[in-house]
Amino acid sequence: MDRNDQDTQDRYAGIADWYDATFGGYRDGPSARAIRDMLGPGHGMCLDLGCGGGLHFDEELSTGRTVIGTDLSGDQLRVAARRGCPLVQADAARLPFRSGSLDTVASTFTHTDLPDFAGALGEAARVLGPGGVLVYVGTHPCFVNYAAERGTSEVIVGEGYSEAGWRGDSPVFRPEGLRSRVDELHLPLGEFLMAFIDCGLHLTEVREMSGGFGSGLTSSAPALPGLIAVAAVKGCYAPGSPSNREGSR
Repeated sequence: MDRNDQDTQDRYAGIADWYDATFGGYRDGPSARAIRDMLGPGHGMCLDLGCGGGLHFDEELSTGRTVIGTDLSGDQLRVAARRGCPLVQADAARLPFRSGSLDTVASTFTHTDLPDFAGALGEAARVLGPGGVLVYVGTHPCFVNYAAERGTSEVIVGEGYSEAGWRGDSPVFRPEGLRSRVDELHLPLGEFLMAFIDCGLHLTEVREMSGGFGSGLTSSAPALPGLIAVAAVKGCYAPGSPSNREGSR
């Protein structure tokens, strides 16, 4: 499959209801708590970028913000519509919002799905106003990927870890799991973090979180991170100064 096909393919078509039932625990899991805590109380518009079925809408709303969701998948947006927030169907790398028009962007579990994660972050930076906040939570690039085999007390990472790109098959993909259905875009940690920096966002916090994913699954290696969360701010600020977590004014 070439890049253009990956850009426009709705890989979640036909499985949105299964995804919502399987991963519904995300609504109360560590990703939801990280979104709430790292956004902090605020106001204004929060874009949930790649919102899927809207599993994190409640936590985003709980911060005091107004939430709008966007996703490429019409099937996922059909599920998200049940959760009451306005929705826009769009490619994450080509957002239909004016530059500087939003206060906050949140995104969860998209760096393994978006063909152009760096481009999506660039679009997030474009639509944020000065001082606007972006919070991202996803699976940890080092310890949860197609080349990482989780054992009872360790994670064994194969040499393929350093190779970024799409993976449609791996011995670590469960036959009944998500990645066997939709493939995985793998980004090594350095490339993942540089995607934020290269688009002009200033990192204010990075968290590595162990434990389960809120999907009924628990980590077999609880001391090792399964999730990574990143908070960033658009615009220059003095090192050590508090970030503007209430969005631009």
